[in-house]
Amino acid sequence: MRSLSIVLRTCFLCGRGK
Repeated sequence: MRSLSIVLRTCFLCGRGK
């Protein structure tokens, strides 16, 4: 279940980028 880790990281980066 590494997808969760990737999704969490992407969400964090996406939120910071916005």
